[in-house]
Amino acid sequence: MEKESSSFPVSNPTLILEKLRQFFTNHSDDIAQFEQHDPQHKGYFGYETFYYLMKNLVGNILVDHEIITLARYYTQQSLKEHDIYSIVAVAQEHLRKLNYEHLLPLKENLITRDRK
Repeated sequence: MEKESSSFPVSNPTLILEKLRQFFTNHSDDIAQFEQHDPQHKGYFGYETFYYLMKNLVGNILVDHEIITLARYYTQQSLKEHDIYSIVAVAQEHLRKLNYEHLLPLKENLITRDRK
């Protein structure tokens, strides 16, 4: 749904942010609550904190799906690193298959030489 956000308004971060912009224009003092939930000023906090903070602040302006969409949209992207064991396993599998690719021609060659 988030990839086709033009078809699904509750999955469109731009539309959701516009709703929030309109709300916080009239309630600018509520923005300070975000800072209270981030005492180390890291610029982020957990999903549960974000969810309950949004529910308390905006009430029924956003549905749960819109809050989840924002959380996914602004989540920290983690790098997918491969560990050394998975790389070794893939290399071993490739080398194992490589040995058997030439097995049929070898077998045919040995059979023809054995008959002589």
